[in-house]
Amino acid sequence: LMKKLPNPTLLDTGLPQQLQIFNYVQEVSAETPPVIDSTDVLKNPRGILSALCNRLSIKFSELMLEWPPGIRESDGIWAKHWYPEVETTTGWRPYKAKDTIVPKELEKVLDECNKIYEQLYPHRITV
Repeated sequence: LMKKLPNPTLLDTGLPQQLQIFNYVQEVSAETPPVIDSTDVLKNPRGILSALCNRLSIKFSELMLEWPPGIRESDGIWAKHWYPEVETTTGWRPYKAKDTIVPKELEKVLDECNKIYEQLYPHRITV
């Protein structure tokens, strides 16, 4: 996000909104909505996506693991901001740990993000 916005805020991350949606769904349905951690998906795409499909009672498809390169109609308005690398891929790339340095002025935002992440993380789909 720091590459896209020079001074991102907590709201810019979308995490508060995700937590709000999570809590709302849990409240109105009395069920815990599925949570997916991107690291888990990158480490085991087949396993996590299969588990997600099972949890949602939908059929898993091998098409979830491979796709043709290029732009798709379904990419939406955010594609030009988030998808340039995705457009060059044909499948999930292996997980690579990132050594991101967070500027001092964004440490508070990172701490706030981590608090929300830690609330959602225990509910993530695992295999």
